[in-house]
Amino acid sequence: MVTGGSPGTAASAHAITVELNGQVLPVEHPPLLKSGATLIPLRNLLESLNIDVQWEPAKGTVTLHRWNRTVRLGIGQNSASLQDRGQTLRHIQLSAPAQLVGNVTYVPLRFLSESFGAEVAWNGQEQKIRVRTKSPVDSKAWEYRIAASVTKRTSEEFGGLAEVKQKIVKQFEAVNQKFRVEAFEGTPRFTIHPEDIYLVEGDGRQEALTKDHPKHEFMVIYDAFPDGGGGWYGGEVQSIYHAWPTGDFGSLFDSAATDGLVHEFAHAIGNALDLYALNVEAERNPISGKGYKPERSIMAYPYGETVWDDHTTAAINKAGGYPVLEDDRFTAEQFPDRMEIAALDRDGRPLSEAKVRLYPVAWYSGEVQKTPIRSGQTNGEGVWQLETNPFEPFYNDSPWAIRYANFLVEAELADGSKGYEWMPINQVQLHRYRFPNEPYRLEVRI
Repeated sequence: MVTGGSPGTAASAHAITVELNGQVLPVEHPPLLKSGATLIPLRNLLESLNIDVQWEPAKGTVTLHRWNRTVRLGIGQNSASLQDRGQTLRHIQLSAPAQLVGNVTYVPLRFLSESFGAEVAWNGQEQKIRVRTKSPVDSKAWEYRIAASVTKRTSEEFGGLAEVKQKIVKQFEAVNQKFRVEAFEGTPRFTIHPEDIYLVEGDGRQEALTKDHPKHEFMVIYDAFPDGGGGWYGGEVQSIYHAWPTGDFGSLFDSAATDGLVHEFAHAIGNALDLYALNVEAERNPISGKGYKPERSIMAYPYGETVWDDHTTAAINKAGGYPVLEDDRFTAEQFPDRMEIAALDRDGRPLSEAKVRLYPVAWYSGEVQKTPIRSGQTNGEGVWQLETNPFEPFYNDSPWAIRYANFLVEAELADGSKGYEWMPINQVQLHRYRFPNEPYRLEVRI
């Protein structure tokens, strides 16, 4: 989003420059200022961001496409539509409509930049607009270029930078091998070259959080002496802090560390879920006393594992081999439009007037909460249709912008007999991936 204020109408449009990933854009026609919004000639921005364009003069519309995203603008219209492949169509209000000035089409810089995964900032002192993409504008499907840094102490521990470079290149060969499975619609390829590996003097975590890498999809920071844990940093950062102290799980370049890196790259290319975050310990389930563990998967426990679960492969395939533009929205939208709970007897016959309760499991908590957050009753067909999504997507400051990871579902009859089933997020979303137009139904037998 725009930071540091916005250009005002008093600024001289001819003085404004636009910089993309550190490079000043060649602008044949100067930007315009309209009611505080900056408009830029469409052609300059499209060419710089590698956006395909289709202009329909008879309708006065422009259709823009990059990766899996399509944006449609109408000349003089105050809103635009945005849609990712397989996602919900969204209508977005514009700060200013697209317009023709002479024979030149002008579009709002902020909207188009942010619509295609960029951050826009205005520097009033320099009269400069800086546009920064979190991934290179020339990204190709299923190809991910990697830059890497190595902390000085790590380099010394493993024989110097030249030796470490060889180890990193070899490790990425092993990473690529783990992604060579038929379940993916393409073959993910992570490429790294010795010249893209450098030494960092400072703190590895800080490097992971602040280092720009406009020519590479992802950054990996190697640190064998971290102060705390590592992991994937998404958003504008797009980096992995590969923090791995030597110990019970080997050292930074051993197989366990490589498996951990594979797990983090699944987050990077598909915003994949941590399936172990859905776990429930039996002794921390006060309702039924049963535990829960997800299916075997690299996203549940990666060490020595070769299996990818169906939800993760579906999420990575949905991303289509490109970086995910809006991490939280991408995952939070993957729910069926309707969700139902069906109560059945042991022979599969529907049970009406069964009371249904949903007990939530928060991410990484390992426990079932004592109080249900949703409750209802089955109808004559033995079905209770939920009015709202109990997982609560688009919940601020929560993993994947989703409040709950799992539910213990209880169905109770008038005589007090009960039945239980788990409703984990990955299974609900997998239904959406496979059957996008059908409601999700969980059956609970009593």
